[in-house]
Amino acid sequence: MTTFFHPLRSTSLFLALALGACAGVSHPVHDAAAIAPSPALMSSVCAAGADAREAATAVVRELRVIAAPSFRGDPEAMRAIRRAADASRRCTAALRESLAACAGSSFAQGMQPVLDDCEAVNAEVRDVLLAMSVDLAPRAAHSFDGRLAALDGRIRQLDERLAATEPGIAAAPTR
Repeated sequence: MTTFFHPLRSTSLFLALALGACAGVSHPVHDAAAIAPSPALMSSVCAAGADAREAATAVVRELRVIAAPSFRGDPEAMRAIRRAADASRRCTAALRESLAACAGSSFAQGMQPVLDDCEAVNAEVRDVLLAMSVDLAPRAAHSFDGRLAALDGRIRQLDERLAATEPGIAAAPTR
């Protein structure tokens, strides 16, 4: 029996082999979104988010101390605000690293706004501290009321985002 080359059969065989081979290959972008992080990793990220939120709340609380009209330049209060600001930046960095461990997942995408809010609080605190370092007179303290109110709003937004990510994670109100 003689076998003849048939172009249609050869093309069909080629397509079947090619498609079969491609079926086992996946695209990394699609895989990252499809694979959910482990519950332990998600819990760790949520804990880092809660820590970052607590640190952001603490730094805003310390800002209120030095922005109060009664503040007279207490060096210990200034050290406390620096420690709180450093702790907030460290907690935000820890959250950023935790999110990197599950990058691309829908969970990480859901937590990204929490990180964005923490970074925004840190940037605003840095700006307020810089402005306060220029003029710490009691009359200047009232000029920061609007910025502190905006920070309170950011903390409330952060609470809402954390609560939406994992119910019960958000802490008590800021004030």
